Amino acid sequence: DELLGTEPRRDHDQFRSLAYVEYHGSGINPVLDEVTINLNYQNQQEERDRKRSNGRVDVSGFDVDTFGLVAHLHTQTSFGRLSYGIDYYHDHVDSFREDFNADGSARSNSVQGPVGDNASYDLFGAFIQNDTWLLNDRLNIIGGLRFSYAAADAKQVEDPTDGSSFSINDNWKSVVGNARALYFIDEDKHWNVFGGASQAFRAPSLSDLTAFEATSAVETPTPGLDPEKYLQFEVGFKGSYDFFRFTGSYFYTIISDQITQSPTGALIDDTPEVVKSNTGDGWLQGIELRAEYSFLKRFTLWSDFTWQEGRTDQFDFDTAEKKRVPITRLMASSGHLGLRYKPCAQKWWIETVGTFVGRQDKLSLRDRVDTRRIPPGGTPGYALLGIRGGAELRKNLFISGGVENITDQNYRTHGSGSNEPGINAYVSIDWRF
Repeated sequence: DELLGTEPRRDHDQFRSLAYVEYHGSGINPVLDEVTINLNYQNQQEERDRKRSNGRVDVSGFDVDTFGLVAHLHTQTSFGRLSYGIDYYHDHVDSFREDFNADGSARSNSVQGPVGDNASYDLFGAFIQNDTWLLNDRLNIIGGLRFSYAAADAKQVEDPTDGSSFSINDNWKSVVGNARALYFIDEDKHWNVFGGASQAFRAPSLSDLTAFEATSAVETPTPGLDPEKYLQFEVGFKGSYDFFRFTGSYFYTIISDQITQSPTGALIDDTPEVVKSNTGDGWLQGIELRAEYSFLKRFTLWSDFTWQEGRTDQFDFDTAEKKRVPITRLMASSGHLGLRYKPCAQKWWIETVGTFVGRQDKLSLRDRVDTRRIPPGGTPGYALLGIRGGAELRKNLFISGGVENITDQNYRTHGSGSNEPGINAYVSIDWRF
């Protein structure tokens, strides 16, 4: 169980809407084999109503409008299938916070809410990748490049020292690449081995730069952050027969300049103040396995397993010393075991699925004090049982549904902050035209 807080009320409300239109085209001309263009709009609103133990009340939240454009194109060349395109997203953010004394009288209004007010964030990317470069009958090479550009413009950001307003305007750009090779061991191409390396780049978000929010600590705005950088290596193998399929892989990621919280030693309303910094160097490694076995022409037994471990440099909130500790909210070891039944030449299927998640007690310094989301000592493991199925009712019309958590277990995904539903049922219809 989590430790109980001292605040009489902390209510959160959320609203999200999404609309998009998407175009798919193929065989358009000798150059363009396939085209996908997506235009989308999303609105997200959040509000928190918080009453402190001393009677003070603050209401804070934000309203984000996001406009997006994604264009992916494919061309077949003598060197293989070429994929390329762009994606662009623009966020406009309004943020607010109102404070009231215990008697209901208004305190001075804040410059911003959880993030900077009257702010925008732009994210643009352009990429090109060769999907299948066949050097010979057994060796395939995949390689690509991506250019990323991010820009943040927050016109109203609160200075925690005196409550005045200042602005943050910054931008970042990077070019990253990836390379991957796949080699078939046997002439029938039942088994292959693969390996590769890839880079990643994450620019500071609006929250990283301008957050002014209290949880287990008070996070205050931090301009001047650098991007995070990642370099990942992966090796694995895969086998495929009509009755048996198996894949296994191992990855190792080098983490540089990850943005983490650092204590300043100051207190805001008796709560420790923290700021962000690029101090989170470290590593992450993991294993992923999956197997399927088909028998009696109607049954398929399948299973998967995932394990991760990693550490980064973090600052201890009590001593302000840098320590290398587990990554925050590290995924617990987990797996599934399922049995599917699909009659031959039929258009329906049904399967039962077991989900198994281990206890996660590898906690970062931040996780250890975040007892509102993570129980002291870690999140307990759990086992779930479900059943699901689906059918094609007619051409392009599909129905699916199931019952989850049949045994009505009380469980929580590590770091989520709330327990998942008990036994529940769902149904969905997919109509394609």
